[in-house]
Amino acid sequence: MPTPPTPDGHAQRMDGGHAGDESDAALMAALRHGRPHERQRALASLYRRHAAGLRERYRRQGVSAAEADDWTHDTFLRLIRHAHEVRDPARIGAWLRTTARRVMIDALRLRRHQQPLADDVIERLADPQLSIPEQVAQEEHGARIRLALVRFARAHPDRARCLIWAALDGLAMAEIGARLGRTPGAAREYVSQSRKKLRPFVRDCSSD
Repeated sequence: MPTPPTPDGHAQRMDGGHAGDESDAALMAALRHGRPHERQRALASLYRRHAAGLRERYRRQGVSAAEADDWTHDTFLRLIRHAHEVRDPARIGAWLRTTARRVMIDALRLRRHQQPLADDVIERLADPQLSIPEQVAQEEHGARIRLALVRFARAHPDRARCLIWAALDGLAMAEIGARLGRTPGAAREYVSQSRKKLRPFVRDCSSD
């Protein structure tokens, strides 16, 4: 059985025990306000109670067992990061299902955008103010740029996802900030830093 994350984001071994009769609301209260060992126990109980259902939902979408396990783990990582933002702790199951859907959409969107992209899209990701150099239209150079983006996404998956939200999906900084757990201003700075990190990958593609 896959191991759940701990409140610090690492994997935890499941060495027996069960969720017991505590309500989801009580477990969420412990996760939010408990001592470290109480938070760990609450998270493990929530994982036992809800992880199998999330994994099955993923599997029904046709993904592999390994991918379903990874996405379930990612869903609970988001719970750890955003536990204090859950509006109705008694309905944490519904929150997890909604979050699981977002995890899946984000993963599939990133995978889709790791496929060959138009050169103008690459340019907008690197710097939306740049004009498209004429040579980028050449097939060979364009292929190298697309490879550079794939390399960037592998090296910095979170930053690549953020750039996709900003440049391709057209999300406002407020919405990007909400997804990242940051203020709009902090999200804008993160996007700017991500573009700067992407530029060397694009420049280096010419020397491959």
